[in-house]
Order: sequence, then structure tokens, then C-alpha cells
Amino acid sequence: MQPADLNATEIDARLGSTWITTADIQHFATEVLGEEGITVSHAPQLGLWVVRGDYGVRFSVANTTEWGTDRRSALELIEDALNLRLPSVYDYDPDKDREVINASATEAARDKQEKLKERSNAARAGTP
Repeated sequence: MQPADLNATEIDARLGSTWITTADIQHFATEVLGEEGITVSHAPQLGLWVVRGDYGVRFSVANTTEWGTDRRSALELIEDALNLRLPSVYDYDPDKDREVINASATEAARDKQEKLKERSNAARAGTP
């Protein structure tokens, strides 16, 4: 006996799921940022996703402020999520002569990434 079909709200569709197509990710990014000129590519052999945007997208308010931060753009946060990475922001510390994590900028980037993931799940479930 075949189990009953799942409805959209019962399907867990996370950014980075290999069964989600590049076209779907591109559509999601275009819809969220309200900008055309976004390309998404996936190399399944490497498990690598790449998200790019043209000039207008990269410098849009939606990319740098609304869905991203001044240190990690929404395009970078989407790419991080697709590649199952948590974003981290680093600053150079001249006293230590190395890069150190910027806790507040990292937290802000991770918060924005979580909002993008929630939006992605809502979009898949058919809710705004």
C-alpha cells in the first residue's frame, strides 16, 4: 500500500537540498531581491553552488540591507546556505597580526541568512 501524498507544508525543502533545481533557486533569489540578473549554477560532482548577480543586483538595497548586511550580501548568504555554510565575518587585528571574527557582524549575517531560509521554506509551502 502506498502512503498518502504529502502536502506542501509537510515537505522540508531547505536551501542546499540537491533535489531543488538551479532554476527554482534562481527564481527564489529573483523574487526575494526583486531584481533580474541573478544566475545560479550547481556542480553536483563537487557539491558546489554558485550565486551571482549583475551590477544592479549586487548594489541593490534588498541585497545589501534588507536581506543582507553591509558585510555579507544576500547573494553571498544564499550561496552559503546552498553550500551548507554558516556565514562568518572577519576583521584584521593588527595587534594579533591575523584575522579575528567580528561577533556582531557575524551574528547579523547569520540572522539575515536565517530569514532567507525561512522565506525559502515559506515560498515552497506557498505562503508569502
